[in-house]
Amino acid sequence: MVRAYFPAATVPSDRVGNVGAVEHADNSVRQAVAADADAIAEIQVRGWRAAFATVLPAEALEALAGEQARKRYAEQWRASATRPPSSHHKVLVAQSEGTVTGVAACAPCTDEDCWPRTDAELLTLAVDPDRRGEGHGSRLLNAAADLLREDTYQTLVTWAFADDRTLHRFLESSGWMLDGSRRGLDLGELAAGLALTQVRLVTRLA
Repeated sequence: MVRAYFPAATVPSDRVGNVGAVEHADNSVRQAVAADADAIAEIQVRGWRAAFATVLPAEALEALAGEQARKRYAEQWRASATRPPSSHHKVLVAQSEGTVTGVAACAPCTDEDCWPRTDAELLTLAVDPDRRGEGHGSRLLNAAADLLREDTYQTLVTWAFADDRTLHRFLESSGWMLDGSRRGLDLGELAAGLALTQVRLVTRLA
């Protein structure tokens, strides 16, 4: 899933665990429900198109972000919202005046050097490209961190593309740091010969 991070002012999120939403004017963060799946999938494919329009061949981009992919993602998000693998798997959505503007998903980290009961992974943080700069990304990130603290997680990691300096700057300004881990992303037949490298960032929750 594409990760898209956008710097914005930090807002309080201490009410997430109690009422399931972080309110700020007409904006909020809440846990996702089945009815959000189509909107989340649309944000996801739009994010893919924005991130990879100049990187991937047209056929690969269509496979990753075309209509058939969007439908597949919607079903996956619907299952994630309604039938999570565990209580530690979370899907949150940001909304503004009732419209879903972003999504965050986190889960126990499965990296070999992490322990899934104390180390969590931010799998996705995506915001509608038309709603960037409005604070939705930061609200989602803060809310996810608060929920993970309630679950007694101590660290949060995420994988980002090595050349995504906008993402790195945002995370580093929020207290994240590179930990030296790297991995290659293989797109297989979608983009044969294209080498994408991801790096891992980490932040302390406790």
